[in-house]
Amino acid sequence: MKSSLKIMKILSLLSVIFLAIFLASCGGSGGGGGSSESGQTQYEAEATIGPDGGTIQTDTGHSIDIPAAALEEEVVMSLTSLSETELPLPLPPGVSSMGAFLRPGVGPR
Repeated sequence: MKSSLKIMKILSLLSVIFLAIFLASCGGSGGGGGSSESGQTQYEAEATIGPDGGTIQTDTGHSIDIPAAALEEEVVMSLTSLSETELPLPLPPGVSSMGAFLRPGVGPR
């Protein structure tokens, strides 16, 4: 039960970081990844993070730092880029995409 509570806390933290990346991202970065049907470049990163903490970083430099003691055991964490059409909710009217959308993940894919 404690482990699932920690994972829920990490997912909450990753959601906040996702929002921060969304708000702070800007277009025009290149490199790495393949192309999606929409023509946007796809980025993925995966790392095993344990009790000592660690960092997940994409080829574009987007990263998430997990602090020491945030996890009790090693878990596989990932970052996957999303196109605007893959977002869970549409962007508000008048708002346009200026860069990357990243989905954090915990556990095996």
